[in-house]
Amino acid sequence: GLLLVSAQSPTNARDELSAGRKAAHDAREAGDHAGYLKEALKVRTLLNNYPSAILSVARGYMETGENEKALDALMEFADLGQMDDGMLDGSNKTFEALAESPRYKKVLDRFRQNKTPVSTAEIAFSLSDPGLVAEDIDYDFASKAFLITSVLEKKIVRVSEKGGATDFAASPSGWPMLAIKIDAVRKLVWATEVALDGFT
Repeated sequence: GLLLVSAQSPTNARDELSAGRKAAHDAREAGDHAGYLKEALKVRTLLNNYPSAILSVARGYMETGENEKALDALMEFADLGQMDDGMLDGSNKTFEALAESPRYKKVLDRFRQNKTPVSTAEIAFSLSDPGLVAEDIDYDFASKAFLITSVLEKKIVRVSEKGGATDFAASPSGWPMLAIKIDAVRKLVWATEVALDGFT
């Protein structure tokens, strides 16, 4: 038998996303509302429900006459803590066909709530080492300390409630440290080190 192997590489997520966005744009330009919705749904899945992708899906549902699904998507967008100034002040006409819906009015109420500043923060401590270039932070309730990742010093520092800083762990590969999450249940710390171009 003869085995044929394709020379084409499998599609990566970035190419798939770019193709989906282009297909959605092309469908919109052609007035193909169902095609636009189909592609918007694919893009939303690829972007793991990124807020702007949810708005695109809401638009697709509205343009295909599925207003309740459009309102579901808009409420999902609002539930993520998002808001749209243009929808609030009426300059964004995308969803004006929904303006008389009580559910749409609830979406706008959520937008207003989301727009309200939350100002309950207070200074816990200041870092004395400006060379850290702190990236991420998490709090450990067990030890009552913060763990902070450093981009330039490629480590994690532990800061007590009083502000005293000590080294907690160094990057195993000598790379910048970025995201951090304390897993209190398993008593583990998850951290990301990344070989960024030009990080030095």
